[in-house]
Amino acid sequence: MLYLTFGTPSGGGSSINFMPLNVTNRADVIDACLNALMFVPGGMLINLIGAKFLHSIAVGAFLSIMIEVMQFVLGSGRTSDLNDIIFNTLGVACGFLLTKRFRKRIEKMQSM
Repeated sequence: MLYLTFGTPSGGGSSINFMPLNVTNRADVIDACLNALMFVPGGMLINLIGAKFLHSIAVGAFLSIMIEVMQFVLGSGRTSDLNDIIFNTLGVACGFLLTKRFRKRIEKMQSM
């Protein structure tokens, strides 16, 4: 995750995109999906340690915001993007809910 966040080459400098849900081309859609997928395991882990759903959202959003701030402050050449925060947080939520559903199914099967 660190390499994908800071190690991939880019144009240099720092920029910010505040336009939410700007997924107007194929590359934006792929980027949004990859951002969400990258954070699914985090949501799963948060569920497994027994945290509540809203706590998982808060943790996911906080970590994502910190990544975007660091990209901007360190001048990694990557764009700090509001969409990344949205889709990273969505990934945490999906991971949390998938794990919650999976755990309920397991409990149901064990009670039979």
